[in-house]
Amino acid sequence: MTSVTLMIYGRPFGGVITLISNKLRTITETVCCSERFTVVRIADCLLVNVYLPCAGTTDRELLCEDLLSEICSWCEQYNNCNIVIGGDLNVDIDSGSNIACMLRRFIDNCALSRCDELFPNNLPYTYVNHSLNQQSHIDYIFVSTDETVTNFAVLDPDVNFSDHLPLTATVLYTTDDHSGSKTVLSASKQHPQARPNKLVNYLR
Repeated sequence: MTSVTLMIYGRPFGGVITLISNKLRTITETVCCSERFTVVRIADCLLVNVYLPCAGTTDRELLCEDLLSEICSWCEQYNNCNIVIGGDLNVDIDSGSNIACMLRRFIDNCALSRCDELFPNNLPYTYVNHSLNQQSHIDYIFVSTDETVTNFAVLDPDVNFSDHLPLTATVLYTTDDHSGSKTVLSASKQHPQARPNKLVNYLR
């Protein structure tokens, strides 16, 4: 018998993954999966999980421009859905950098709201590097409909193996009594049988 020992040093960088509860499978559609973002529709909610390139990445501005353009295109295709975008953007949106300006234009063009502004009583940072004594705000969740978000928080758990703090948001979605249907349903008054449900999204 031969035994193999794997030694893993450090931690992996980059990439995104979106985990969906089995209870939501019948109303879930995988729309797009790429290296730096995923798009998933759950009932009338479109979830976009994104990881933008960090400082020092070759052609960073061009990559960000292309990624945001692709995401904007998906949002336009699913414009009858409530949009939820979250991820590690690797930039403080309130700074004066070119990437920050690009993101602010994206937020305006897609008519999005920042959850950290909707729920301001949270930690002012999402990234912590204790060894360098550095903190920054580079992780965000955006929504297209303020009323669908009932809670948002930046968590600071006792045990956290990442230098990023987890974000959590509770988002309402609507579906009708036919829970097996994958048809996107609007929360408007045109669907009197529509009932609100809670979707809790954790982002690290």
